[in-house]
Amino acid sequence: MVKLAHHSRKDPMKETLILKFTPEGNDYVRASRMLSTKAPVFLITAVVMGIIVLASLLLLIFPDIGDPSWRGIAIVFLITGLFYLVYFALIIPIQLKNAFKKNPPLQEPRKFTISDANITMVISGNVSILEWENVKKLIQSQGSYLILYEAGERFYPFIPNRAFKDEATEEAFLDFFKAKAIEIR
Repeated sequence: MVKLAHHSRKDPMKETLILKFTPEGNDYVRASRMLSTKAPVFLITAVVMGIIVLASLLLLIFPDIGDPSWRGIAIVFLITGLFYLVYFALIIPIQLKNAFKKNPPLQEPRKFTISDANITMVISGNVSILEWENVKKLIQSQGSYLILYEAGERFYPFIPNRAFKDEATEEAFLDFFKAKAIEIR
């Protein structure tokens, strides 16, 4: 005779999940990078810039390749590509961290209450109700999640991994998005 195991695990969709955290400057940098690196326009631009920089380097390192008049263009493209890299890797993070330090609302604790009905976000007593039908995607990256929300205008709340008390809490969080058939990347 086969004995069936009875699982007493609660249905996560009948529960609410509460996540609390206080943002840090690096959270905004991570969210910005997550958003940009998942955008097709950014990825296409990055690939094109990479190809242009490599071609420019080849033209400058090996002057016998191509027409000598191309070297001037190669220098301009190389400088443009390097500026693009420095801007993305250094300048944007510095700007975001400075904005974080100068803007107290960005430093306020956040509380997310996730239920079958919606996601409620509270920041400094301001309540935002995020309806599930307007959640477009959940982007997952090492150390953080980014919710792509669009209801009239776009909104991108992030939740760092430190908001989850354990793996079971993180799994329950993901279960809500899976149950609503929201793409998780």
